[in-house]
Amino acid sequence: MEELYGNNYLECASLMLRNSESQLLNIGPHGDPGMPAEASVGGKDDSFQEAKYVTTISMLDQINCCLNHLEEKKDHVHARLQELLQFNRQTRLEFQQQFRKAPINPSP
Repeated sequence: MEELYGNNYLECASLMLRNSESQLLNIGPHGDPGMPAEASVGGKDDSFQEAKYVTTISMLDQINCCLNHLEEKKDHVHARLQELLQFNRQTRLEFQQQFRKAPINPSP
């Protein structure tokens, strides 16, 4: 299955795991994800906004990675369906040609 999706699936999963781990390490005192403890202790709005920004960018990166993976899967399925359609057309034409060439046997 890996040859079907390439390394992008593994890269996406790895990126999501790294981001999840980093978000777990950056939990504020009130359980706020992506908020470093020093940002909440100092009460600095800039630090809090920066932490929110970093968390948002991280989530967008994860979404982008997953969307890229889905697009690759869609492209692969589309290519396979095109191959199947062409094969079915060819088979139908061959069947029609054989049917036309077959002698008609009258019933006894």
